[in-house]
Amino acid sequence: MLNHKFALSLLLSVVTLSACSTGSPSTTASTAPNQPGTTEPLDPSQQPVQPVTTTASAPGQQPNQTDTTVVTQAQSDIRVERVQFAPGTTSDVIEDSIRGYETVDYRLGAQAGQYMNVSMATDNGANYFNIMAPGETEVAFFNGSIVGNQYEGALPATGDYTIRVYMMRSAARRNEVANYRLEMVISGQGGRVSTPGSNVPGDALVPGTPYNATGEIPCAISQAEPNSSCPFGVVREGNGTGFVEITTPYGNQFSVYFQNGEAVGAEGGSGSFSSTPSGDETLVYIDEERYIIPDAVIFGG
Repeated sequence: MLNHKFALSLLLSVVTLSACSTGSPSTTASTAPNQPGTTEPLDPSQQPVQPVTTTASAPGQQPNQTDTTVVTQAQSDIRVERVQFAPGTTSDVIEDSIRGYETVDYRLGAQAGQYMNVSMATDNGANYFNIMAPGETEVAFFNGSIVGNQYEGALPATGDYTIRVYMMRSAARRNEVANYRLEMVISGQGGRVSTPGSNVPGDALVPGTPYNATGEIPCAISQAEPNSSCPFGVVREGNGTGFVEITTPYGNQFSVYFQNGEAVGAEGGSGSFSSTPSGDETLVYIDEERYIIPDAVIFGG
């Protein structure tokens, strides 16, 4: 009988101890962090990591907003310089450098009908120039980053032309430096832009065209190729001045401008212009393309 009472007492002790050991975790779980309803602060080691971008900008700014503002301010910093040729000369050369977003506007006065030749040599492949017409501040009629750092052509209006030297944005962001040599040439007397063919009394127009003469001239797509024929039309303004509009073997058109019998530039071609007098004709090159223009085309007769 005593043994039975002792066994029963021992069993009750084991049950009581088991209930106490399982109740403690239950109480702890009810107050653990991040459970709904808790009011205790999180352990600092459990705080989420904040994204870097939220602390990189000033209050109220979006990430990278400060960088954009700096770019805008730098781009608005344009240095303006007036270019004046020395008396008795028709050209000027400027050697200078820019860094990063620095930009230089060279202002150069010219008259309608004059011919402008601008070229730039630079030690940075991301350094170019644009040309803007008188009164224009943003839109360029010549973009060096598209066609290269060489411009030649007749000027359409009288006033101050802007030659803007700048760096492409990718290089400007890296704060690169460009050392450049800018050469500017303006030739011809200028005056009003002529109506085709109207300046030569007695030099009639070809019926139905704006040209004083039409025909074909020898041409070739490369120096190694034999000559073929290219259609042309000429507008004569007298004394060897005017322009010859040529249709290339590819079907494109461009104009060669003459001043007193000398080929001084081209407009509309897809390459660099050069010319060489040869006897009673002029050899005109647009890169490798060759065009032979007899003197009689521009002078008449």
